[in-house]
Amino acid sequence: MKNKDIDDFWKNTSPAFSNQYATILGIPLTPTGFFLQLRYKKISKILQRLPGKIMLDVGCGSGIFMSEGILQGRKVVGIDYSKQMIETARRNLSFFSSDNYELIEASAQKIPLKNNSMDIVLASGLTDYLKSSETVAFMFEVSRVLKKNGYVIITFPKTDSPLAFLRSNWGLGIRKLFLKLPPIQTTYTKQEIKNICHHVSIEPIEWDEVLLTMRIMIGKKK
Repeated sequence: MKNKDIDDFWKNTSPAFSNQYATILGIPLTPTGFFLQLRYKKISKILQRLPGKIMLDVGCGSGIFMSEGILQGRKVVGIDYSKQMIETARRNLSFFSSDNYELIEASAQKIPLKNNSMDIVLASGLTDYLKSSETVAFMFEVSRVLKKNGYVIITFPKTDSPLAFLRSNWGLGIRKLFLKLPPIQTTYTKQEIKNICHHVSIEPIEWDEVLLTMRIMIGKKK
């Protein structure tokens, strides 16, 4: 079962998160917005250099990475377990042709897509809110739907983050009230990520970080 605070946030108050992508003259309005902008720029650049015509965004949220994928000429599928987020993404993507994307309300552990059907799978800010067993189940699903030699871009919160104090005790209050974020469910070391990838036949080929607190793993299906 999910942490109730996490579940309530994503199912009932998700606009509080998507609104943090807002900027004035390109300047983020909140500390979380600054982090999200950095993450978006890094992942967008990675996407630009990966081949593939069909992309899946797991935990697609407001659809910001789906929009990027469409602009890069891909057909994009987005799934999210939050109906509210799916509706937000649908509004944000409405100026694109419906031929360019598909939105599905579904769990990351049960992706309703065919085997070997995706060229790229992206999951940004998803594993933060999954238990470790759920992340393993999710990664097996990623490997199942990904074509051989297909690519993944997946973020993982770092266990050794300098901001780890925000994950317990009084730090959770700062995270909730000041950063407008639910608590993180699980964190990962680099070796733990490698171990999970090994079990699902995905080979990490590149690593990046966002503000020393989140790893970006770029992998390829064997």
